[in-house]
Amino acid sequence: SAGLRNLAASRLGAREIEMRCRRCVLVLAFLGLACATPRQLVSVETLVRSEVESGLGGEERTRIDRARAFVAAGNVTGAFEELDAVILAFANFRVEHPSARVVWLDWSYGEAFRMRAFLLASQQRFVEALAALKEGARIAPYDASGNTERGYVLNSLGKPREALASYEEALRLSRRFSSGAGWQATALRGIGVSLIELGELDRAETALRESLEVEPDNALAQNEVLYISNLRSRPR
Repeated sequence: SAGLRNLAASRLGAREIEMRCRRCVLVLAFLGLACATPRQLVSVETLVRSEVESGLGGEERTRIDRARAFVAAGNVTGAFEELDAVILAFANFRVEHPSARVVWLDWSYGEAFRMRAFLLASQQRFVEALAALKEGARIAPYDASGNTERGYVLNSLGKPREALASYEEALRLSRRFSSGAGWQATALRGIGVSLIELGELDRAETALRESLEVEPDNALAQNEVLYISNLRSRPR
């Protein structure tokens, strides 16, 4: 399934993000930051530095690795426990600092929501998966992988037009940011599948063949192209 393809590629995406973001990412919690006074800015910087120096995110990355290992071993319950612990750790930090205008978020926070959505989708709990993906998108709006998973969930819910929009956004992000480049072929395959469902076979074939330029030996894309050929050969 698309979900399995996404999980198989998630290690590469996470590692690349980790290399590029070893010092984590500053997320603006409120738009009012631009209007903050010098004293407020100093206070924010002190808060962020103290949390970063304390290693916020280190244990959470370890939990993400353990969750992946549990998924590989078929232990879904164990994976959920690790992911929920990551989400809770960052939620608690935010509660403990309610007045902070800037919150320091490690990549593991967004990854926890994406992986949680994958597990929920694998259990056919698509509505819950969408909710997890929505929260993940709020935290990591430039994450192509989350949009590909969202496209898969929407197609599973019989909403190919919405799925198409999500895959197209994933494609845009994968082309704009090098950290998302590994998701380009997945996004193109998702576009192709969504367009097949919408009856737009010419556009679907174009997207699928473009995905094969990125991953020439991908059997999923090859099978979809063959499926389009079979659809066209059916008597009308």
